[in-house]
Amino acid sequence: MLNRPPQRVLLLVLLAAGLFYACTIREGHDWTGDFAQYLQHAQHLAAGEPYALSGIAMSRLVVPPPYPAAYPPVYPAVLAPLLALRGPDLELFKLVNVLFFIPALYLVARLFQRRLRPMSLIAVIALTALNPHCWAMKDVVLSDIMFIFFVYAALLAVRTSAEAGKGTPWARFGFLAAGLLSYLAFATRTAGIVILPAAILLDLLRTRRIRMANILATLVVAVPVTVAQLVLLPGGAGYLTWIGEADWRVYLFSLMLRLRSFAGLWGAENPTPVTLGLAALAGLALLFLYARRLLRGADLIDIFFALYLLVLLVYPGGTLRYLVPVLPVMLLYLFEGIDAIQGKAWLRPAFRCLLVLALLFAYATGYGRKNLTTIPHGVTSPEARGLFQHIRERTPPDAVILCHKPRVIHFYTGRTAAPYYRPFEDWFRRLEISRRRHTGQTSDLTDADFGWRFELIREVGADYLLQSDHSSYDRTILVAMLERYPERFTLLHTTTHFRLYRIERIE
Repeated sequence: MLNRPPQRVLLLVLLAAGLFYACTIREGHDWTGDFAQYLQHAQHLAAGEPYALSGIAMSRLVVPPPYPAAYPPVYPAVLAPLLALRGPDLELFKLVNVLFFIPALYLVARLFQRRLRPMSLIAVIALTALNPHCWAMKDVVLSDIMFIFFVYAALLAVRTSAEAGKGTPWARFGFLAAGLLSYLAFATRTAGIVILPAAILLDLLRTRRIRMANILATLVVAVPVTVAQLVLLPGGAGYLTWIGEADWRVYLFSLMLRLRSFAGLWGAENPTPVTLGLAALAGLALLFLYARRLLRGADLIDIFFALYLLVLLVYPGGTLRYLVPVLPVMLLYLFEGIDAIQGKAWLRPAFRCLLVLALLFAYATGYGRKNLTTIPHGVTSPEARGLFQHIRERTPPDAVILCHKPRVIHFYTGRTAAPYYRPFEDWFRRLEISRRRHTGQTSDLTDADFGWRFELIREVGADYLLQSDHSSYDRTILVAMLERYPERFTLLHTTTHFRLYRIERIE
């Protein structure tokens, strides 16, 4: 049980955070295709249908595929009964996020209490709850928050099991909880695979022997359950399948995106050179504090942090939300550094207040850029609903629609949809077109690019093309193609942000 800070203070912070999150659930949902795939997985589980993604015409030319055929199953399994009872009720699913996030904060407090003074621990929990990206994540039907819950539950269970005294229930059966929770973290998001390896590596660093509790948790529980899942639900490794598919340019670009995401994590969604500089200084401070901790003796949290960041480095991509699970650990290092300050009694409280005020100011800038009541131009907006209705009523049931968000289009219209872009190559193509347009140069794609996309259209048998102003790919790549070959596309439906074209015969 928690003995410091006093549980009453912690419970008040958690209660306030829960009320804040529950009372500020926003209407709508953004266009991320991942949520549509999670909901389709949940539908398949509820109906007893094959789990993997369906309704997507994937071309052999698109290598690697822009998304896996199946995501890890824990999050869809939680949504499946709710979906069966209430249908795709997005607000209900957002409430599920809140119900997992508040207990996750409590688990963070339990895990960190050994390393922080009471007021620093309260500050870490409050600043995690108030972070604008944590707040925004509750409004997205994705596995992020559930992953945070299972990660910290697993870390706490692994540590408790490994340290339990002989003859106690945790010593006898703790490996079951440690192994099962570690599996659930992995089966919520594949990056959770690092939890048990972190425990084993810590054992080797400390004693050159692996504790029996960690051996049992891994070999008796986590590995067999994981193998069973992968046999029963093939393809559930998520985006780990991208590892090794990219060249050095993609990894360099991904590193730049992650550095930008690190700045954005603290509220600077569109970092300026000044905010990037401040973020770089904060990053150096974190590196120093982390190295200091390693020299004084690492624990499970520190090894997990390193392995998790290593997974992010070998995975090509730069989404900010992948950094959020280790936000509490970053705050841990910052406040641990303040707690270690020696000297006059007022120094620690003063530096603690300065850090809290600085972060709250950064957070305020992040909240200031968000719509706090609704998610504008989302999939539930009148314009989007009108588009979905037009597609359902004005296109044949067997139509194939080429677009940037095929999973969303299939989920809401029932039409087969197909992606038109290459996950890595078109990152750079899009940036090049944007740069040329900004400088007034020709923004055309090369003939080879046009030929590739028309070959894709022929292969998947696309009948329609959907272009959206919400997508940076559409604003560059599709616009360039439409401008170059206007005779091959007939405009059928247009709104403020969407244009649906019929694709004419392409020889």
